Amino acid sequence: MWSLSQSEIDGWENLEERAVEPNAYLSPHFVIPAARYLTPQSPPLIAVAERQGPTGSVVVGIAVIQKASPSAIVPRFATYRPVHSFLSGLLLDRDAFEDVLTAMLAAFARLDARCWTLDIPLVWADGMLIRSASSLIRHVTRHQAHIRLIPRAVLDPSKGEELLRHPDIAKRLRDIDRRMRRLRERGIVEWRYHWKEGIPDTVIEHFLTLEHAGWKGAGGSSLRSRDAEEAFFWDMVGRFGRARRAFFSELTLDGEPIASTCNFISGRVGFAFKIGWHPDYADFSPGLLNEVEFMRAAPKNFAELELIDSGASPDSFINKLWLSRRFLTTLVIPMNRRGGSMLLAIGTLRQMKRIARQVCRLDRAY
Repeated sequence: MWSLSQSEIDGWENLEERAVEPNAYLSPHFVIPAARYLTPQSPPLIAVAERQGPTGSVVVGIAVIQKASPSAIVPRFATYRPVHSFLSGLLLDRDAFEDVLTAMLAAFARLDARCWTLDIPLVWADGMLIRSASSLIRHVTRHQAHIRLIPRAVLDPSKGEELLRHPDIAKRLRDIDRRMRRLRERGIVEWRYHWKEGIPDTVIEHFLTLEHAGWKGAGGSSLRSRDAEEAFFWDMVGRFGRARRAFFSELTLDGEPIASTCNFISGRVGFAFKIGWHPDYADFSPGLLNEVEFMRAAPKNFAELELIDSGASPDSFINKLWLSRRFLTTLVIPMNRRGGSMLLAIGTLRQMKRIARQVCRLDRAY
């Protein structure tokens, strides 16, 4: 697929433990299956930054990028974001990330001098990548672009059970508990999770069945709707699972799963991937019940994780349970003077729009 050696792939995996911004969607466990099954006709470029250590070279940076199509108005690089990827960025060693970022940007400029910018969509607005890029760019050009902020629900697992006592959730919890009591009238309800002992194939199969059973399957957007996407999922979960970096949670009725979640780990951060539930039990909200039980269990069973990224859209039900927010944005880094001039023009246009809005408000006031 690429000219990467197995030692470089191993170094890539090891880098995740030292990354300044952990990201499961930049893991080889995600990228390699995605390139093989989701984008076989346009595989991404893999840029590897290495540093010589006492025992040989060490991977200190990974960038997974693609060039914009030839028909694009502005020639540019963009970080790889296939379907099912909910976070972008660069994988940089926390002890050398500024040096690595500088070296990578210089390498991209040499790779194709015609590319104006490097576009990094869905990156943490408060993360070290943006801070480093901002500091670095000031030495080269004063122009960069941050597109609008997108809120993303996140959870500190150590506070999961405590969060359920929050006044904004406690009101909803009465209805959630009522649904659980009604479900228990149907049979024995249990919650369980799979993680460090590995992910059995039956758990993966149950998840795929549940995710396909609802509206996603009817709309053709489930993983099982397309052979390539299901193959991608099996490959990806197998890789994460063998590394003990995948976990699933399940709500069962008389031993049969009626709700399931799939999640991955990079460094000490969890990444919620997808959920599924049985439509026959929709009145009981089994997906919601599964999440509540996960929150109750999180302080004990997932305390070693510092944060879990929901991967959810702003209108997801999880936003009513996970009350903390981080914000995502798109970072656009100029690669040359043309890119800097373009971003300057964008910044000027935005400033003019802000002034125009202020004038309109003053007009209305008078």
